[in-house]
Amino acid sequence: MQAGLAVDIVLLTAGALLVVGMAASGLAERLRVPGGLLLLGIGMAVGDDGMGWIRFDDTDLAQSVAVAALALILFEGGLSTRRSELRAALGPSLALATAGVVVTAGVVAAVVHLAFGVETTTALLVGSVVASTDAAAVFASLRGAPVPARPARILSAESGLNDPVAALLTIGVLEAWRQDPSALDWISFGVVQLVGGALIGVGIGLVAAAVVRRQHGRRMVSPEVLTLAVAGLAYGGAAVVGASGLLAAFLAGVVLGDRTPRQRLHLIAFHRSLATAAEVGLFLILGLLIFPSELAPVAGRGLIVAGALVLVARPLAVLVCLVPFRLPRAELAIVSWAGLRGAVPIVLATYAITEDVPGGRFVLNTVFFVVLVSVALQGTTVAALARRLGLVGAPRGATVLDSVPIETAAGDVVELRLTEASRLCGRRLRDVPPPAPVRIVSLVRDGDVVVPDGDSQLRADDLVLVVVPASVEDPDADLEAWAAPVPGREGLDAG
Repeated sequence: MQAGLAVDIVLLTAGALLVVGMAASGLAERLRVPGGLLLLGIGMAVGDDGMGWIRFDDTDLAQSVAVAALALILFEGGLSTRRSELRAALGPSLALATAGVVVTAGVVAAVVHLAFGVETTTALLVGSVVASTDAAAVFASLRGAPVPARPARILSAESGLNDPVAALLTIGVLEAWRQDPSALDWISFGVVQLVGGALIGVGIGLVAAAVVRRQHGRRMVSPEVLTLAVAGLAYGGAAVVGASGLLAAFLAGVVLGDRTPRQRLHLIAFHRSLATAAEVGLFLILGLLIFPSELAPVAGRGLIVAGALVLVARPLAVLVCLVPFRLPRAELAIVSWAGLRGAVPIVLATYAITEDVPGGRFVLNTVFFVVLVSVALQGTTVAALARRLGLVGAPRGATVLDSVPIETAAGDVVELRLTEASRLCGRRLRDVPPPAPVRIVSLVRDGDVVVPDGDSQLRADDLVLVVVPASVEDPDADLEAWAAPVPGREGLDAG
């Protein structure tokens, strides 16, 4: 006798792949290489064209899973982005997310058409799908390399905002291939995608924030589960009306995080874990979708396209869009180089397969090769380039690691990790008291718990535990200001 279900082996395989993927991500971090690169390699290695352990060629399923993963990643990116930071970088990032995408797509499409003589539709598809930077790759590279504040804000905001424009171009090219859309069709589609996605994302974020704040301290459904539903509602609500679900998910995260300062850090910790798992699954399934034997014939073309993108199209787009904002040359260079391509271009490229476009496999394989080059080359050298340009100094002054609400809603216990750049380092507590009514309860130093007094001297790497009363509206901002980096010591531009 035997009892079993068809899903058993699927769950076993998925669990095993997730474990391998998480281990690969940890290894990548230690080796200082992009985790996506290893995960794509693992996916190809265990797939049909590798060791053959997993047979997978369902492009529609891969596309659906990838979009869901991207929605989670962008929602977490929004939660981690302060509205003040987004506002500070809004002009440059919007320019890159709109005009920059168009310039990049046009240059790459021209190179593909002229160099390889492929059909105009194929060339435009390649240019359109590689035109946007990738949130998963950019967020991961910025976490691993302390890029200066202003370029980091521009890159983060751009990667959250430019996907709808790339999708607009990609779908527009497909529609132009199937029929002959008018200029009004293009404009109306673009307005619905961008304006609709923004309105729905902001609206759902506002409602969700009001519910979370109202329920804080009560015995309610877990706020983590609630906010996970918010990510799905934002994406799905926008998608069903023809708007950009990815933009909606990103902005819903921004609004929710901004409007729930007491819960924000706790929610970020939860959603960052989800986003990490989603990133692992995303790159693994995209790796499974690719046949390594088909990459060799497009390697030469892929290198030419990657070179055109990285060395010509992206720098030109950055210059056209950011020169009016008068950024220093070093910051222009890092924004140009750190605009990584990743999962989003591969997901957009799958439309060439699902829509049966002639040369669709060429589009997918070429784009995949370009992504490999981008992640391997740019992702591994962002930190080195920043140092070479003299942009990187000590890390940010204080990082708030987590916030644990007290059950009675009387306040929160908040952790801060100090770095060498913080104004607190080397100072006695009596000389740098925390903002009232915050109280320090203990320090964790070299694994030991220290109960501080006024003569206690703070050091780099101290974990400071504080209690924040519920009356403090934004403990995150207040504590970061208290432990702010010393101007000139942190090596980060304040703009």
